[in-house]
Amino acid sequence: MSKLKGFGIFGIAMVLGLMAMMVPSAVLADDDEGPIRLIRACLAPPCQEGNGVVIQLDDGSSYRVCFIGHEGNTWTYFVQEVCALPTKVEDPRFLSDVTIPDFIGICGKDLSHWALGLEKCLIDKVISYDPDGAEVGTDGSTGFTGIKWNVSDDFICGQFSFTLDGDYDEGPVLVMAKAGPNSNTAVITGPVDPQCSDSTPPVPEVSTIIMLSLGLVALGGFVLIRRRKQGTVSA
Repeated sequence: MSKLKGFGIFGIAMVLGLMAMMVPSAVLADDDEGPIRLIRACLAPPCQEGNGVVIQLDDGSSYRVCFIGHEGNTWTYFVQEVCALPTKVEDPRFLSDVTIPDFIGICGKDLSHWALGLEKCLIDKVISYDPDGAEVGTDGSTGFTGIKWNVSDDFICGQFSFTLDGDYDEGPVLVMAKAGPNSNTAVITGPVDPQCSDSTPPVPEVSTIIMLSLGLVALGGFVLIRRRKQGTVSA
């Protein structure tokens, strides 16, 4: 009986050890609740149905981006590496506090950076962002234009927000994820400005209209002279 009891305890210890090898180790905060809070955030992202997309790269790596919402001038998103939880947990309380999902395990490459597409006229309208370190403009590695955040190798999930100079409309925009040499895009909700030149045909300047008119007059005169010459030759 004692042998069976000892084997049972040993078996439970092995199971707990294997489970501990399957869950994350990244810490977002210095306090003791950091690991648990991180894991809970990644397993239960603040995404509403229909507000998120999964970007899949050619090598199979996948990343989820959710539009949490926009309040006033601030737009907030949640980004997560899908099926990319690391291999160690630093707090054993995780095992009793969080349900381990079926998709645990490493699959795909670490996210290098992600970016939300912005119309050109909104590029200069970004006045702040969180977390720090965002880049606004055109990404040199992909040619994608918008606001971009680089992430560290131990990134699992996180919330990102930025503030514009006004309360713009919601509309479809591109969102991009890149890992290694591969990148891909999807369509998500973001800020749009109907007055942007990206979507509104530009109004020609007065000088352009004058030059175009002169060109048409010259072309008309050339055609008229050519017809007269042809009439004279025929006669």
